[in-house]
Amino acid sequence: MTQLLFDLMTQPESFCSAIRRYTHSIAMVTVYGLRIPCFASPQLDRFYNTLHQFLHILVPGTYPPLDVLPALKYLPARWAPWRSVCGLVKSEMATFHLEHSTAAEKRTVEAPQPNDKDKDSYMDYIMRLGLSFEEYQIFSYTSVPLVEAGSDTSAAFLLSLILILGLYPEHQERARLEIEAVIGTTRMPELEDFKRMPFVDALVKEVVRIRPSFPIGVPHSTTEDIHYKGYVVPKDSTVFLNIYSIFHNPDLFADPEVFNPDRFLGSEHGTRPGMDTDFRDNFNFGAGRRICPGQYVARTTMQLSTMRLIWAFTFGPPVDARTDRLLTRDLDCYAYGFLVAPHPFKCTIQARSAEHRELVARALNEAKSLLRQYEHDYAKKA
Repeated sequence: MTQLLFDLMTQPESFCSAIRRYTHSIAMVTVYGLRIPCFASPQLDRFYNTLHQFLHILVPGTYPPLDVLPALKYLPARWAPWRSVCGLVKSEMATFHLEHSTAAEKRTVEAPQPNDKDKDSYMDYIMRLGLSFEEYQIFSYTSVPLVEAGSDTSAAFLLSLILILGLYPEHQERARLEIEAVIGTTRMPELEDFKRMPFVDALVKEVVRIRPSFPIGVPHSTTEDIHYKGYVVPKDSTVFLNIYSIFHNPDLFADPEVFNPDRFLGSEHGTRPGMDTDFRDNFNFGAGRRICPGQYVARTTMQLSTMRLIWAFTFGPPVDARTDRLLTRDLDCYAYGFLVAPHPFKCTIQARSAEHRELVARALNEAKSLLRQYEHDYAKKA
């Protein structure tokens, strides 16, 4: 987080790349124990290119539904262009995992940390389980979707946050005043400060509500017939959680198309009075057995990042990167697909004061010894 603040202070025009490096680095440290120190990295570009191709494949209607019409699997390659695309993405993902898992395995063998479990990555953990070779291969390959899920969804939230802060300076200023009332001006916000900032909490929740980054969630399969309000969903049906529609249901949310953090100060879930009985705040992370396992890391990232970005910077009006026109508050500036994020935009990002710059530079210098623990030869080349 400290490096992100420093990058935004020194290269604000590259905020999108800086954010993607930050969120991808968090995912990489968590899963492989390898940090991404620089956003000007061909490896980082390659990862996001592969990820975006994969997400494009997942958009309903992009390619024929082979799970519904399995006979399509036997079409000749010249009539099935999706084969080459899917094969390429699969190959890129396998290469990505092989490179990073090998680096993680080498690090664990050369520098084991058996007495410091808090620094264990996901790969460290499964390598110490005593699994058979076949079991290890299965478990280790789950690293790839964990990195994919943790990288782009968090980046999409932060880009939405910056976009919205620029569009709503009154909310930005209100959040800044609340942060300074809690911590003063001589230090950066810490995670434990968040519970004392109800408006910043409401701001985070409203960004998530109005533009959820994962609008239809992961498909589920019913294990039995389900009877609900006169409808029957048969066993073995594929069911999607329509998160976007839930968050924009006018029966649940007053003026759902209006960005209004105050709705979360009026009720726990931002819904109309009396509508909270069966609502949950985890819908953005899915539901049921396939709820996002990284939701707590994601929440922590959103909360800490929001506090520190508002503490450190003033965000100016966003401009469409293609037309150079000011964007409007209707938020009709998003690329819709399996993952929702703003179209490329430009904005001004200014440090609030020289004191803020000094605090960030000092914090980054103090964090270098910690960061080096995750910067191995492979990560440095990336």
